[in-house]
Amino acid sequence: KRYAIAASGTKAGKTACGAMYAVRELANRRACRGWWVAPTFEQAVTVGLDAVRQLLPREPEIVQVKTTSPPEIRLVPTGSVLSFKSADNPDSLYGPGVDFAILDEAGRQSEEAFNATRSTLTFTGGPMRLLTNPTPRTGWFWRLYTKGLDPDDPDVASFRWRTADNPLISREEIEDARRNLSDSTFRSLYEGEFLDIGGSVFR
Repeated sequence: KRYAIAASGTKAGKTACGAMYAVRELANRRACRGWWVAPTFEQAVTVGLDAVRQLLPREPEIVQVKTTSPPEIRLVPTGSVLSFKSADNPDSLYGPGVDFAILDEAGRQSEEAFNATRSTLTFTGGPMRLLTNPTPRTGWFWRLYTKGLDPDDPDVASFRWRTADNPLISREEIEDARRNLSDSTFRSLYEGEFLDIGGSVFR
């Protein structure tokens, strides 16, 4: 579907899923242009760009990486480019059309940033992938996520999984978090639950 949402516990692998999707698009489409949008510029580079780069060859004749503004990864054989953007200034996201967009920590981004990124897909009709830890049951992201829970919705598909579903995270680490975090924080961060906690830090 055009909008796919992955809401999961922390370190459950949602960013890795987004990175694999981006690499697939860059490798299989010629002259494709995509965006990776994160809440801040630092997150776009230290999380997004690093996650995608780890999946690609290091040879400069195959992959070219630019970390200065605007940071981007270019796959030389296909001529496809992935640019890394910050959502903290939504007006800066209005611009040329792109073929696909990935919103990392989408639930922490404003509706204005979502709208601006969505506008860049208008000409191409391209897909959007939204990755996040669960947020409170309010606002634009919750509305879009609940649409995707309906298997008959023609546009949105939503998925949710727990930190424990990642086999690389030890059971001991999860139990430590259960013992030492508040119940609501543990359920949101590790169980991947959407909670009615209006003042949450996850807003």
